[in-house]
Amino acid sequence: MGLPLGAQDVQQQKLKRSQLEKDIAILRSQLSSTSSKSEQALSSLSLIQAQQGSRRKLIAESDRAIASYSRRIVEAQREINRQQALLDTLQAHYNRLVLGAYKNRDVKLWYMYILSSDSISQAFRRFGYFKGLSSQMRAQAEEIAAVQKELNEKKGRLMALRSQERDMKKQREAELKSLKEDETRSKALIAKLKKDKRSYQRALQNKQTEMRALDKQIAAMLKSATSSGKKGSGSKKPVDYVLADSFFKNRGKLPWPVEGPVTEKFGPYQNKTLKLSLVNNGINIACESGSPVKAVFDGVVSNVMLAPGYGQCVLIQHGDYYTSYCRLKTAKVRQGDKVTTGQVIGEVATIMGRTQLYFLVWRKQYLDPELWLRER
Repeated sequence: MGLPLGAQDVQQQKLKRSQLEKDIAILRSQLSSTSSKSEQALSSLSLIQAQQGSRRKLIAESDRAIASYSRRIVEAQREINRQQALLDTLQAHYNRLVLGAYKNRDVKLWYMYILSSDSISQAFRRFGYFKGLSSQMRAQAEEIAAVQKELNEKKGRLMALRSQERDMKKQREAELKSLKEDETRSKALIAKLKKDKRSYQRALQNKQTEMRALDKQIAAMLKSATSSGKKGSGSKKPVDYVLADSFFKNRGKLPWPVEGPVTEKFGPYQNKTLKLSLVNNGINIACESGSPVKAVFDGVVSNVMLAPGYGQCVLIQHGDYYTSYCRLKTAKVRQGDKVTTGQVIGEVATIMGRTQLYFLVWRKQYLDPELWLRER
């Protein structure tokens, strides 16, 4: 039997909060490891902004949890009121039974009342009345005790809910305070970057150079993967379209290659304050040091290469779809290896204080990886 709807909601909220708290811990760890040098200021800014995003989500989860507690408290109070009304009714009935028994408490009078009956059947009816009165009192007393016990349990649950609601409100206040601290730090970092434009522009240029170099290497790998490998033949390798169709059908359901928050999303990025613009062909996922990288779907390793600034990169073919995993410290697969969903293909490297996987999805063009991965 599944959990009640309310319990399921609470469990889901707890899991979501736990995940967000873990994301924030990962980002906080990487921020503490990243130096304050100008060339790393842009990386720090993306980490802080990702942390702000996670905190806002955590605050939103707190708001939902508080609203849920409030609804459950109101419902619990209604249940207590209904239980109290039932208890009052049972108690009033019991009091009437006790009063009736008190008025007829003399045993001699009971016997005289029975013996004065006009017939045997009337005597039995009178005897049955007194016997039933005693049984009713016992049954009523037992029912009152049971209702009182249930009422006490409900009051205990109500007290627990109110305590949990108070704790959640305190957590929300702490989260808001942390968010304000993040915003202050973000503003200070932006001010530093604006003051030292040359440094961040140089850092930006370096990053763009590394990205262009990586794009060229991946493009070369893709070209190699889609050709026959025979120089001048112009023929193509056969494509497993059944596998490609299966990959497509799992859009939005693929497991994450590593567990952690996205620090840099897919597509163009603009910071109007810094007049900064970048195009990201994949996503950056922050994770814990030593995190294993897993294949998101069945496929064949098309290539393994080393890219400046990105460590080792593994390219996996899924029919006419490709996934790329960069910033690996080690690669546990080789070109031509068949891999299965969830298979560990390497370990994330820590580069310049950041442990982040660079993940891409490609089919004729780069695709937004988050649209292919399951919701966290």
